[in-house]
Amino acid sequence: MPGRHVVSASCGRKGSWLGMTPSFPILSRSAFRLLSLSLLAAMLTFNRAVATPTEGVAHAVVKAATHRFGRVARGSVLSGSFVIENVGSIPLTIDRMEFSSPGVRARVAQSIAPGSSAKLVVNWDTANYTRDAEVQVALLLNDPASPQLVLTLSCFVVSPIELDPVPAFYLSQFVGETSSQTITLRNNTERVLKVTGTAQDGDRFTLAVKSVTPGKAFALTATAAPGLQPGKYQESAWVLTDNPDRAKIRLDVNILVKPEVHASVDALDMGRVRLSTIKSNPGVLELLQQTVILESRSADLQVTRIESDLPFMTVHQEPGAAAKRIRLDVGLDPAKLLAGEYTGNVRVYTGSPTYPVVTLPVTMSVAE
Repeated sequence: MPGRHVVSASCGRKGSWLGMTPSFPILSRSAFRLLSLSLLAAMLTFNRAVATPTEGVAHAVVKAATHRFGRVARGSVLSGSFVIENVGSIPLTIDRMEFSSPGVRARVAQSIAPGSSAKLVVNWDTANYTRDAEVQVALLLNDPASPQLVLTLSCFVVSPIELDPVPAFYLSQFVGETSSQTITLRNNTERVLKVTGTAQDGDRFTLAVKSVTPGKAFALTATAAPGLQPGKYQESAWVLTDNPDRAKIRLDVNILVKPEVHASVDALDMGRVRLSTIKSNPGVLELLQQTVILESRSADLQVTRIESDLPFMTVHQEPGAAAKRIRLDVGLDPAKLLAGEYTGNVRVYTGSPTYPVVTLPVTMSVAE
């Protein structure tokens, strides 16, 4: 068709189809989120199935702006399409395309005549994606009502060999106890997988492997060693297989051993705040509030008092009665805040004979 162009991330050319090339700007994830927010109103317009043409302008309509592929093997090159309709009275032109992530190519006619439509074809290489994945394509248009159009593709990427839910163990226990966690090793290839052994860095846990489905699924169980002292431990484990591409599969092992009375955080960093901001927007104090969970293994906690050497600290306790688990909401009293750099403590007296007081260090910076 005379005058027909195809636009890609690099250029357009009469009577031809071009794929996206990396020479066009690729937006960072954070930048694209800002772009997506600014385009929200535009998206509402694009999703209307029927629009009223406006005299003398182009207007784009897309009936479906999202495409989900479902479960796909990692490394698959997916192809999806979107139909863009011009319900305006002059040609709709696509000036350029931008992408939220690498691995995406797209092609579309650069100009769409009034009353006509064009198909945007997107190819997505999933080699560098895992599990829930999503990419966006943004089109910059000559539509004055909706100058940008965002199209989304998503899928669940299945790795050849995957660890479910994550490639790490998180073990939590009170002192004197032991804990275990099981994750699943899945072989999603046609080739039978054999686990030939295990290895580990550290002696604060043991790792056991059990076949669930021969050659396809294995249960991996990490168990913390008994007698560990209170503290946080980080070690590593490896599962050895006969797959040449994944001969050693690493897993992180994180162990938390809690004392008889345990606080969910080691310290409170209240951040940096300006007195002028609090005065103009008191609601910011809610954003600065932090929550601490106090937990006892055996006897109920009977909080007798809470004190701080920083006079502007406030602490709300829930429940107010004795309990094995108590929530503390730590905040600030704006009437007592003065500019300065602060370090101090919040001390909670628990009523426990073994851990009578829990001390939480506090840091904060207050500016005018």
